Amino acid sequence: MQIKKVIHLLGPMGGGKGTVAQFLKDQYGFSVFNLSQIVKEETERNGLELTRENMNAIYDELKTTFGKDIVAKRIVEKAEGIEKIVFDGSRDIEEAKYMRKRFPNILSLYIDADEKIRKQRIITRQRDIDSGDLEKLFEKDNDYVVPSKSVPGVIVMENNGNIEQLFSKIQTLIS
Repeated sequence: MQIKKVIHLLGPMGGGKGTVAQFLKDQYGFSVFNLSQIVKEETERNGLELTRENMNAIYDELKTTFGKDIVAKRIVEKAEGIEKIVFDGSRDIEEAKYMRKRFPNILSLYIDADEKIRKQRIITRQRDIDSGDLEKLFEKDNDYVVPSKSVPGVIVMENNGNIEQLFSKIQTLIS
């Protein structure tokens, strides 16, 4: 029986989670599951526009109704049977705890960067979901981001350099 390889990416907007997930997919054949996909699906099911405000409201409703780890539970179901998995993003400590419980050998990476760098990345990537007042986006993101020090076994990775430096750090960790 092959042992599952599971990586869980945490951190704030613009830290580099999506970039790392894509790198792991392209270079190592990991399947990527973004936890926000569950919230997007639920937002659409409710007939709402995919805005950060609507998604945050749906996310809060899901947690209140089904428990703080519901998004993690639902995304894990989607990854059933896959051997190399990247879970991109958790917004609640209970999601991160659930991942650790479900996959005891999980590699949890908290990818962060200085706020100024993260803001520039968000402006550069030009996602519709990131439109609006950047200061308000960051303020709201801070309400949701899992604090790095509160996740058991997390490795904190600073991503203030270039993409080659980031990829080198990731290669070192998973080799």
